[in-house]
Amino acid sequence: MNKLLCFQNGQKVVLDDIVYVDSAYRQAFYGLLSGFGITPQGSYKLSGCDVVKNGNTFTCTEGYIALEGEIFHVPAHTLTISNLMAYTAAFRPVITYDPSPAGNKLFYLDHVTRQCYQIREAKLLATSMQIGIGGVWNYMRYDAPDIIQTIINKENERTGAWQAITVFNTGWTNVGFPNEDCGFRKDAFGNVFLKGQVTSATPVGAMFTLPTGYRPSFDMTFPTYYGSVLTMVMVSSTTGEVFPLGLNTHQNIELQQIWFKI
Repeated sequence: MNKLLCFQNGQKVVLDDIVYVDSAYRQAFYGLLSGFGITPQGSYKLSGCDVVKNGNTFTCTEGYIALEGEIFHVPAHTLTISNLMAYTAAFRPVITYDPSPAGNKLFYLDHVTRQCYQIREAKLLATSMQIGIGGVWNYMRYDAPDIIQTIINKENERTGAWQAITVFNTGWTNVGFPNEDCGFRKDAFGNVFLKGQVTSATPVGAMFTLPTGYRPSFDMTFPTYYGSVLTMVMVSSTTGEVFPLGLNTHQNIELQQIWFKI
């Protein structure tokens, strides 16, 4: 990273030095934030900035966002868009200047008084829908995720790929298209998720077995759907077997509701 060196005996500080330090801080922030994939379409909320949409009106709470490698304060505000077919709400930088006398500094090269105290905030502004359809998204959507969800998404992309159930116990199988096939995955925080629909003409015994490393610490029972009826599915902590409880007729079993922490 760039660094401004200062020595014990002192040195003159000029405006170029301040610009140099400002650039170094921005570079440091961008290096940190880019680890989460910060791009115009991948920015996120740091705190607050909760947006409630009511008809054509968007109401935003105060907070902070990371946008293209820079951190912006967002004041509480409201935006109304008359044509939601052509425009949507997006966070965009809003640059203003301190209007007080302290904000007006003399520019020494041409002796002209200029506004130099720049106030950099971000607000919801009406943005053309065409920017987000096949084009480059230059701003951050009003419903962008917060930093925690961004970290989870990034970790899930790296470690949480779905694994298909390839071996079923006798009599059990995927329901098949248009239903999703069965699978399991574990995210970076140790949460295991199941998905898909399984079926059997004689629904007794274990459906399949989860491998070591994907089993709960204790036997766990989960409510899920058996056809249109609520039923229970148990996951064994010792064997990893996943099996329904008390079924005796042919119906599809939904696994999408089942997740646990190992």
